[in-house]
Amino acid sequence: MKIYWLSAVAGLVILASFQNCQKAPYQDEINNLSKNASGTSASNKVNLSEQRVVQVQFLSKGPKTVTNNGSTYSLIVNTTQQIDLATGKISVSSDNSTDVSTYCLTSDLKNELLNIVKASSVCNSTAQVSSSQVCTQVLKLPYARIVTSNEQFELGSATDGCGSNAVDLCDDQPSLLKGFAANLTLKLSSLICN
Repeated sequence: MKIYWLSAVAGLVILASFQNCQKAPYQDEINNLSKNASGTSASNKVNLSEQRVVQVQFLSKGPKTVTNNGSTYSLIVNTTQQIDLATGKISVSSDNSTDVSTYCLTSDLKNELLNIVKASSVCNSTAQVSSSQVCTQVLKLPYARIVTSNEQFELGSATDGCGSNAVDLCDDQPSLLKGFAANLTLKLSSLICN
C-alpha cells in the first residue's frame, strides 16, 4: 500500500513540475493575435472569367412526402442539380433516392448561365471575429458549387454562425445566380433532352 501512495505522490509531483513548460510567445506574436481579433476583414477574389469552369451545381432542400408501409412521413430532402457546362446536361439527384434524372439546358439558358458565371468573381472573406463576439459553431451550407479545372467553390458557405471564412460571389452576383437557379427549377420538367 505504501508503494501505491508513494507512486501517486511522485506522479503528482512530476505532473505539477511540467505544468507550465510551454514556451512564452514573443511580443510580435501577441501583437499579431490582437490585430486578428479586432473585427477586420480581408477578401480574396478569384475572377471566374480567367478560370475554366467545368460544372455548376445548385444545392437545395425542401419538404417531400413519403409513404412507406401505410405510413406517411414528411421529410426534408437535399437535392442537387449538377450542370455540365460542356454538354449542357443537368443531372438531378436527391439524398432519399438513388435515381438520377437527366435534363438538358436550352442554348439560351446555357448562355445565360455562362454569362452570369463569367461576369462573376468569387470572394473568400477572411473576416476575423472580435474577442467580445460569440459565434455559433453551426456551418452555413452552400446554395451552389462552382467547379473549375483547378478547384471548387462552395458558394454561400461559412465555417460558423458569424460568417467566418465565407465564400460567395462578389457584389450582387449571388442574387443573379440564385434567380437563375429558381427559374431553372421551375422549367426543369420541360427541359427534355433530344
